[in-house]
Amino acid sequence: MTSVTPGDVIFTEFDFTTAAAAVVAGGFTDYIQLTKVVIAPGSVLLKAGEDYCTTNNTLFALAGNPVGVACLRDTDGDGMFDRIAGGNLIATDFPPLPYRSDAVGTGTGFRKELLYQGVQGDTMRLSYREFANDMARPAFQQDLTYNLEKPGPMGLMGGCWHGNEAGTNHRFWFK
Repeated sequence: MTSVTPGDVIFTEFDFTTAAAAVVAGGFTDYIQLTKVVIAPGSVLLKAGEDYCTTNNTLFALAGNPVGVACLRDTDGDGMFDRIAGGNLIATDFPPLPYRSDAVGTGTGFRKELLYQGVQGDTMRLSYREFANDMARPAFQQDLTYNLEKPGPMGLMGGCWHGNEAGTNHRFWFK
């Protein structure tokens, strides 16, 4: 049995592809071997072999013109990038940069969600919505209601949902 509160997604389904990535915890801006390196906090780097590479220009010449992307590597597997390469730059003499592994959506995709919206009187409210390419599809959002006085299964999104103890606006338990 699962418990949710109003606003929580209780079901999601998607059909887009994902790629291995790393999210940089803190930012990094410094000169390394006469190249300015600028990696913003929260930057997403995509996996490329043993490296994780930025998706935009993060290396700059002294004059300020972009040189290219940076590829970072965690050589000892401790969750800290400790090697950087890109353009004419290969270095290990910079402060380790913490990151976390993640997966990011790539290309186009489609997602469906069912959200619990709470209880009002004897009626439980749910919301169904669809997204295409991470953009909400306004014509594909629908508010749903379920009468709690007539308990029984709800047939939604190809599944059967059983609501239990949804008598308050705080929690909904389902199987």
